[in-house]
Amino acid sequence: MSWIQHARRGTWATRDRVLPAAIMALVTYCFLLVFLFLAPGKLSTPDLSATTNDFLSFWVAAKSAVQGDPVTPYVIKDFAFLQQESLGEGRFYSFFYPPVFLLYLLPLGVLSGVAAYFAFQIVTIIATGASLSAILGSRYGFLLAAALPLTMTNAVYGQNGMLSAAFLGAALAALAVRREILAGFFIALLIYKPQLGILIPFALIAGGHWRIFASASVCALLLIGLSVLVLGGDAWLAFWEQREFASGVVAEGLVDLHKFISISAGAGMLGAPTWLAYGLQAIVSLSVLALVVWTWNRRSVDFADKVAVLTAGSLLATPFALCYDFAILCVPIAFFMARRKRQGAADWEDGLMFLTVLLATISRVVGEMYSIPLGPLACLVFLAIPLRRIVLGSGVGKNQSPSITGGISSRSRSLNG
Repeated sequence: MSWIQHARRGTWATRDRVLPAAIMALVTYCFLLVFLFLAPGKLSTPDLSATTNDFLSFWVAAKSAVQGDPVTPYVIKDFAFLQQESLGEGRFYSFFYPPVFLLYLLPLGVLSGVAAYFAFQIVTIIATGASLSAILGSRYGFLLAAALPLTMTNAVYGQNGMLSAAFLGAALAALAVRREILAGFFIALLIYKPQLGILIPFALIAGGHWRIFASASVCALLLIGLSVLVLGGDAWLAFWEQREFASGVVAEGLVDLHKFISISAGAGMLGAPTWLAYGLQAIVSLSVLALVVWTWNRRSVDFADKVAVLTAGSLLATPFALCYDFAILCVPIAFFMARRKRQGAADWEDGLMFLTVLLATISRVVGEMYSIPLGPLACLVFLAIPLRRIVLGSGVGKNQSPSITGGISSRSRSLNG
């Protein structure tokens, strides 16, 4: 068999190759994180009292809220002042998340900065692993969550990509087995990052999942009410008042374009004027919305393909998606792996998944060094997997090579008609 046939059928993606590679990757990440924290000025202050990455804003916000001041994280000058001890003057990280996210972060406010960082990353990776294990039907979901390069990207930034993956994965795993109230609850938990969930209501309506839609709406209102009860209404007022500064972050170049993975940022990196960049973003967003509605409305489309269209589409639909948000791709990858165990993989499916992860992993570095926007390309490559199946039929290849996964309950197939 030629190398092209191996690549097409995915015979290289066997347990005895993938499993050791995943374990070696995980060990490498651990050593790399230790080095980055011990090396002065990399990810922490010299005395290891606080991180110097994005997580600093999470920790300082949580600490402020625990001390009885949940408003300061939304007052730019005051919040920047709180970070000066760690970052010095002239640098600070904003906190653009609604008070619901501040509610999630409260336990971190009683820990030291570095301890809070590791607690947050470890807990969110474990939570993601639990949701992926539910999808896969095996404990390999924990290894998948920890070993993907996208996880390391998120960890270096100290961001919440794995938390988003945990909630999204749990919601879709519950939906796959028709636990609709539970699915709605986990969807509601994503309210802290509405740009990633903007397509979910349309998918639910198109698929006729009205109970989930209702459950998510009620749970979201309850979460908002709980945040008001715990943090007070002033936090929400302050959050609303900073919206003008938040909306100008991208337009004024306060965040480097190479960190984004959106169409508008990619066009900007290539020199397109603002009107053209956002015009292209609008066209792509509407196209992706139509694609999500179409796939979720078709009972003949496999649920794993619906998940992939929704997830990759969500990253393409918003202008405010960054490289650490790629972490949510582990959810459709898990669904693909579960299907691979049941019925084999379609031609090129494994290769396209590998290419997506590769492009997503190097997108920030390549964007910074060469101004080449690989982020949107990674999403488009990933979309090719479900679209190829949908257009060409099931397209299941004859590859039945050993897989490292089990598979989600067969009850999920009832969603496909």
